[in-house]
Amino acid sequence: MKIHMQVMIAVGLGLKRNWHIFFGIIAGIFAGILLNGHPNTIIINALTFVGQAFIRLIQMVVIPLVVSSVIIGISSIGDNKQLSKFGSKMVVYYGIITVLAVLIGLSLSLLIQPGVGAGQYIDAQSATETQQQVAATIENQRENILNIVLDFLPKNMFTALAMDNMVQILVFTLIFAIAFARIGEISRPVISFFESVFAATMKVTDWIMYLAAPGVFALTATSIASFGLDIFSSISKYLIVVTADIY
Repeated sequence: MKIHMQVMIAVGLGLKRNWHIFFGIIAGIFAGILLNGHPNTIIINALTFVGQAFIRLIQMVVIPLVVSSVIIGISSIGDNKQLSKFGSKMVVYYGIITVLAVLIGLSLSLLIQPGVGAGQYIDAQSATETQQQVAATIENQRENILNIVLDFLPKNMFTALAMDNMVQILVFTLIFAIAFARIGEISRPVISFFESVFAATMKVTDWIMYLAAPGVFALTATSIASFGLDIFSSISKYLIVVTADIY
């Protein structure tokens, strides 16, 4: 089958399965146009609540989903020889993919300049504070690159969880997943626990997806009500760059 036919079939199946999300986007655009210029109404406040609630529900399942899937995947590899072979291939693979992603992202950013025109939608004070924090961090780490590596290692797993530090959470998870794979059958009860966590998290994700249409509708409507349709022309370049870098 031709590649373009495969793409068309995939798009068609995606539209058939997720038509309610596309409907939410279209409906949100029309609702945002009607509400444009009335940013402080009860309707806007209600839509903001719905949109933020949807985002928080998605964020809620990220950590248990990532942790459980990583532990299950690595612990199921098997013996030490397979584990070391898989680990070396994974490091090389992700190293190459990361370098390619950075090069593609930089090239597209320099070519398309996605940030041009989006400054009007960014809070000036927040942008200044972020720039100052980034500059201070770069200056502090300039003399000692090893501190960056140390920041990857969690001193306390619960602190990393509380601060949503995904890098430290992943490092902790990878270390214990490898340990579970090395100790063999004795880790079976813990692996069974994380299999249950993974299955429960996927079920919760299914429930959240029932709210995808109203969530996307609310997010789209509030964005257009606040900034108008001009927001699409301003961020369209950014969306193109992100999409191209992902695929």
